[in-house]
Amino acid sequence: EGFSVPESKTCLVEDRPSGTAPYGVETLFAIYGLDPYTEPDPAYLYHYEVGENGCLLLADGTESNVAPVEEDGVLVCGERRTVSYFRSDGTPTTREELGDDAVEWTDYYTEEQTERIELILADGVVDDGFAITAERNPDAAPARLRTGWIELGGKTYYANKAGQLVTGLKNIDGRLYFFDPDGVKAAKLGIDVSYFNSAIDWNAVKAGGIDFAIVRVAGRTWEKGILFEDEDSYRQGTNGGFYLQGAKEAGLEVGAYFYSNAINAKEAVEEAEFALDILKRSGVTLDMPIYYDLEYSGEYPRGRADRLNLFQRAAVVKAFCGKIEEAGYEAGVYAGEFFFSRSLRLEDVAPYQVWYAVYTNDFALPDYRGFDIWQFSESIRINGMPDETDMNVIF
Repeated sequence: EGFSVPESKTCLVEDRPSGTAPYGVETLFAIYGLDPYTEPDPAYLYHYEVGENGCLLLADGTESNVAPVEEDGVLVCGERRTVSYFRSDGTPTTREELGDDAVEWTDYYTEEQTERIELILADGVVDDGFAITAERNPDAAPARLRTGWIELGGKTYYANKAGQLVTGLKNIDGRLYFFDPDGVKAAKLGIDVSYFNSAIDWNAVKAGGIDFAIVRVAGRTWEKGILFEDEDSYRQGTNGGFYLQGAKEAGLEVGAYFYSNAINAKEAVEEAEFALDILKRSGVTLDMPIYYDLEYSGEYPRGRADRLNLFQRAAVVKAFCGKIEEAGYEAGVYAGEFFFSRSLRLEDVAPYQVWYAVYTNDFALPDYRGFDIWQFSESIRINGMPDETDMNVIF
């Protein structure tokens, strides 16, 4: 059985204008909400009839196996070129679920809006036997590109001058934004800084689109295990104040991190107490967690903590984060992709915020999606900082 749809339908058909992507031969599929590429003002009304199974009728009156997919009377040209499977009530499913009872609906393609519509099979063969006719829509305005900021379904997008949704890290009117592969703007963009960064103009950083900063307050050397305060916590920015204080005064949300080389729970507690003392002396109230920075030494495997096994590492994480939470702060764990895969178990970091570092091509999302913060680059230049910096995003 096919869809339960009326015997006769009039529908609107939308196409993306020339110059937008994708363009050309595209498949008909349902549009949910507003198509972010164009205004809903199609130039033609298309009329068709369906048979008992809800499939398009051919010109000779016989029923095809092509089911029109619709939402609020709108058909739209899109990207997919697949074979879809549906239950008798029209809801999508898989061939595996239906088994031998599977009903196969083949995708068909249509060219741009025209007075004559031709459906094209997936193999490229044109089938003009469908009884689909067109008339001009007297109420339609010319299709036009949607550009600039777009609010849709509670999400924010940005379309460039060609009408394409932007993705990745973009500078728009002097401010940085991050957009996921679907074009959805991320909630927050941030940096992390340490001794290795130069003096920072935090007001310029904020004005450039940065929402938060995570500051290294201290660490332990990887060879001899000596605790040290990170000078970045106290270095003057051009707008005054230490890194923590300067970022806070400029209106950024602020977090902190400790670079660990603890080899047991006792040292982990010592590291937590050391970080807490620095934060107390800074007088800054954090908006974000205190993160435990776990990574291999610069000369693996010579580092004192490089060879900890999974259980030793779990004990260290639990001891540090427990002490941080005991002091009333939220705790988090930072590590790179390789370290996470080799030296941490997900169940050991699950109770805490996860700050995950992996640098992908074209800012493609990592395979692991259990992070709270993603450090996606270590070499971004931003306003207010003379050197490259790490960049992070919160979705």
